[in-house]
Amino acid sequence: MINTISPIESEILKKRGFTDTEEMLGFLNMTPEMLPEFSSLADGGRVLEGISRAVDTGLHITIYGDYDADGVMAMTILYKGLVKLAPDRVNWFANDRFRDGYSITEDSLSHLLASYPKTQVILTCDNGIGAVEAWDAAIKKGISVFVTDHHEQGADRIPDSSVPAVCEKSVRQKETYAAGGCEAEGFCGAELARRLIVQLYEMRGISAVNRDLLDSFKAYAGVATITDVIQLNASNHCIARAAVDHIRHDTGFWKIFHENITGGKVPQSRTDGDTFGFYYGPSINACSRVDGNVELPMRVFLSDEKDPELPDMIRRMAGINETRKALTEEDARKCERIIKSGGYADAPFILIADEDLKEGINGLTAGRIKEDYGVPAVVLGGCGKPGIYKGSARSTDGINIFEKLTECADLLEAFGGHPKAAGLSIRAENIEEFRRRMTDSIAKDYVREEMSADDGDFVLAPSKFTESNINKLNDALDRLLPFGEGFAKPMFFIEEEVDPYRGIMYMNDGVHAKLRLAVRSADKREIVVLLWNRGQYIREIEDKEGDQPLVIRGFVHPPEINRYNNNVSFQMKSGKTECLRRSDGKG
Repeated sequence: MINTISPIESEILKKRGFTDTEEMLGFLNMTPEMLPEFSSLADGGRVLEGISRAVDTGLHITIYGDYDADGVMAMTILYKGLVKLAPDRVNWFANDRFRDGYSITEDSLSHLLASYPKTQVILTCDNGIGAVEAWDAAIKKGISVFVTDHHEQGADRIPDSSVPAVCEKSVRQKETYAAGGCEAEGFCGAELARRLIVQLYEMRGISAVNRDLLDSFKAYAGVATITDVIQLNASNHCIARAAVDHIRHDTGFWKIFHENITGGKVPQSRTDGDTFGFYYGPSINACSRVDGNVELPMRVFLSDEKDPELPDMIRRMAGINETRKALTEEDARKCERIIKSGGYADAPFILIADEDLKEGINGLTAGRIKEDYGVPAVVLGGCGKPGIYKGSARSTDGINIFEKLTECADLLEAFGGHPKAAGLSIRAENIEEFRRRMTDSIAKDYVREEMSADDGDFVLAPSKFTESNINKLNDALDRLLPFGEGFAKPMFFIEEEVDPYRGIMYMNDGVHAKLRLAVRSADKREIVVLLWNRGQYIREIEDKEGDQPLVIRGFVHPPEINRYNNNVSFQMKSGKTECLRRSDGKG
């Protein structure tokens, strides 16, 4: 229980819209036990009763999840929760990214039934809300279907009323919210799965004797909340915070997972949302991006600390993620060349289409372009079908990419997703018209952001850094963890000259850059700014004519104390920053 708010915490929370101490304490003291039950959602009771009946009558249940981190976490929760009630009668299935693609179709349903022909009940998680044709086919086969999802449902994608469907973004749930004057929580698929199992156990009178198991599900739901880029309102923040607390103190599975997935680069005691976002999620997602499936991560998460193969399986996941990083870098460089040759750098929307771009990597590449250029991006590559391109979209704040794709639905073969991220497929002959219409539509709403010190949480004066005040700042930030979508990690504005003699260093074959500042801290420490994936950007500036000092200007993440070989320095990771020559007249 947090009873007081420090001045630093108060300033950060005010920047995020909190108005008084009572509101701040309410946010920070929310717990998962305070959240609404699964049955509070439309069709929640029907799903609970149907799954409980399936358990009692000996039916075979197949959990059908998505192939991303949220899907893996949701399947893990449902499998661990149901297999305890129905041993030997529960299986899991997820699409192969390359064979089946995203969403549930009649073809992917046939693949599920080929793998598990005894299936009598399908329980979905993180998908299924719009799978009308697949559920019609399942019903004809005598299979009962129960849907749990958190994605958008189109008005024309309402399945047979015999299919209980729990989804905050279903047409029915939206109508229920509107009638009651309520707002959606916006949780992820894994959190919905957690609430299902918690209430199912309560309904069956077995929650008390399974408290440790149910509490462990908070970790999976919290990891999914961060990795699926879910808005961290009070409800979602408390789930993510519960995950951080659980993983930091776990001495079993999560200890082994954390050590092997991070390679020891992050102390377990310092686990936070960044750890989920930079290590856990990418390593889970890399398996489907590279291999097409999630067999390996599911084996990992359905294992326990006693499995002697667990460390090796986790290291294999980390290795696949390294392969994914290399593939992403290769495609990012190719896209950069296309952007420059096509003259797209100043456009309000960037679309790249190239048959050789890798299907499983396109979302990451689109995200890189969005970050580098500050505009919504779509990256399309070949998918093995002549004349068809498949890819992903990533968007900036203020531009709902799902709505923009909906406006162009007549040009697309298929699409789906969120306001910030989506997947799509399109015929080659429609690409240029799609580019034109998307550009025109986004241009009406898009305003290119200019960096201002007023937009950060604090303006940093690196010359005043000391170990003491940096520790005080980071202690305050630790009490607010985790940060993520909608509850952004504090950003700090700086404008400082780079050391003109030894200020620029390149890492990882020039992919990343490290800039030493000319200024020293109050206790005479070196100060550096790390620019991930921006080595080429710095090299281009460095190669330009002019010998005036280089200045870094913009937002950085909180300063950290770096200890290496008995030396102490301070470092900051760059956020949205630019580098320029003092002669440009800025600064």
